[in-house]
Amino acid sequence: MPDTYAVWRLANLEQQIDAHTSFLEACPWPDEQTRFSCRLAVEAARSGLVRGSIGELSDLLADLIYLAEAWRDRPGFPEARSASEADRLARDRVKDHLRAEFPAQFRDRIGALKLSIDVTYNRLSCDSRLDRPTRYDVMYMYGRATMALDLGHVQAAEQELTRLKAIEKEL
Repeated sequence: MPDTYAVWRLANLEQQIDAHTSFLEACPWPDEQTRFSCRLAVEAARSGLVRGSIGELSDLLADLIYLAEAWRDRPGFPEARSASEADRLARDRVKDHLRAEFPAQFRDRIGALKLSIDVTYNRLSCDSRLDRPTRYDVMYMYGRATMALDLGHVQAAEQELTRLKAIEKEL
């Protein structure tokens, strides 16, 4: 099983590096030497993304942030994001990384479980007998189940599916 936390950190670093490299490439540098050093930093960061070392990517990001500070007042400057926004932006990258590392049988199991969760959620969300608090609970459990699947935690997703099915039985 891949180290989910490491994959999450890599995805966050990749997202920040992409934002900073795009910003830096659009900046009008005052002279060729400065432009050349910026280009070297951007290329180093992009080649570092291929290798994927967390320590190296952190160092490369620090270099990009240092270079970008000269242009802080320009539109498009990559501001620091809140934790929730950073997680939202990194989530798709995390899913892609993890899916690439999961064996085919495991991906099939996740797909079947996702289908079961979706069908159960759709049945519950269309049921007019649900009161508002229970409907919110169903949405919350559905969100937890799908996020667990995104991270490869089948047992957590199965638990949430069991909770959804228990609500369905009570109706």
